[in-house]
Amino acid sequence: MRPDTQIDSMLQEEARQRSSSVPSETEGERVRAAARELAADLSWLPGKPESETFAKRCQVLVVSFKRLSAGVEEAFSKARNSEDLLWLRNNIQQLSAAARGVTNELAPLTNIAIVTNKQEILPRVLAVA
Repeated sequence: MRPDTQIDSMLQEEARQRSSSVPSETEGERVRAAARELAADLSWLPGKPESETFAKRCQVLVVSFKRLSAGVEEAFSKARNSEDLLWLRNNIQQLSAAARGVTNELAPLTNIAIVTNKQEILPRVLAVA
């Protein structure tokens, strides 16, 4: 018989925990319950005019990336030998380009379902997310 190893101990502990924690409801039941609760909290606003939510949020995102990019460029100009700043500079450009792409895709979405969750009025896709 081989000696008991640390891995064996960990596997036994994991198996013990799984057997002792018998869930009272399945994962599907928990998801359905959460969905029912969300549906009860949301009210559709069919007469609500077009939403500029995505356009506004995308604009804020693009402006934030422009500020961040400017700060990275300034730091990089002072320390051109920094590999970390070079990496950040390259990646901030990619992230900025992705933000502009998202803006081009989402900003035109104005004719979407609007709901309220008793706290704010927002597009249904954001309320569900």
